[in-house]
Amino acid sequence: YILAFVVFAGFNFVLILFSSLITAWISPAAAGSGIPEVKAYLNGVDTPGVFAPRALFVK
Repeated sequence: YILAFVVFAGFNFVLILFSSLITAWISPAAAGSGIPEVKAYLNGVDTPGVFAPRALFVK
């Protein structure tokens, strides 16, 4: 059971590391839930890069 837990925890660590790195390096605008950005867009605020395909890929 210990080995299974270590494999499970290691796999989760790798996935979290990968998602954190692509968010930090590829599209920092994709960090967070996106609700404030959508509300700002609906109010007419232009926020470049928030709705880009790059941010969609990272999310």
